[in-house]
Amino acid sequence: MKHAAMSKKGIKHSCATALLASLAISGMAQAEITLNAGVRGSYQKNLNGSPIKANEKDDTYTGLSASMVYYTALDDARSVYFISNLGAQKTMFQKYDFLDSTAANLGLGLYKQLAPRWSAQFTGRGFMRDMQQKERDANGWGTSAEIKHQLTHALWVKGVADYEDSKANLKAYNYTAKTVGVQAGAAPFKNTFVNIGYNHAKRDFDTATKFTTTTNMVFADVSQRLWEKVYLSGSYAFMRNSSNVEGTAYKDQVASLGLSVSY
Repeated sequence: MKHAAMSKKGIKHSCATALLASLAISGMAQAEITLNAGVRGSYQKNLNGSPIKANEKDDTYTGLSASMVYYTALDDARSVYFISNLGAQKTMFQKYDFLDSTAANLGLGLYKQLAPRWSAQFTGRGFMRDMQQKERDANGWGTSAEIKHQLTHALWVKGVADYEDSKANLKAYNYTAKTVGVQAGAAPFKNTFVNIGYNHAKRDFDTATKFTTTTNMVFADVSQRLWEKVYLSGSYAFMRNSSNVEGTAYKDQVASLGLSVSY
């Protein structure tokens, strides 16, 4: 059975979407630390990645997350920021608990205001993941870059690129992944944040016979600030997955609802 990490990647940070959107609208401070915690319930329709609809296995799972984000200006003009993130996640499946996982990550990056309406961000990260199936335990690193254009005070678009290298206990689960995507975000109301996007990702696995997967995903999430530091968010993603092996293409869907706090 395939792991759900790729499916969830584009939609697991709805509270971060709201936080970053609010920062973009209000302007960054000189230096700040935010503490974040959240709980999210998700439903995945084709967890096992079956190309045959009758053989699809669905499941629900709960995700717990906590993180600390620190950022500080590196110049008097507040056009360059150093950003760091330390986080931990726990995922628990209802039926297929052998996919349960615990993960930790550390990220470091730079944010640069290029022009009044243009900005860029580059981050590097390291992570470790502990699975119920010990052969899937992994650690690795990744990098990401994005360029963002603020169309109006409450509307933006950006392009993203990401690379990840993961090493597991069992060599067949090793992979490198390359992802590119586009996103658009808006704050249609004072306390509402909307994000939609498309990602194209390829994973190359370290198997004796070449195995490469391709995922095309569209996603949307909506976050609503309930109180000053509390957010309710909902997400949906639709994926088309294929590989270089004939007869393995399949579709999948993930929907989730989460509650988060940020201080």
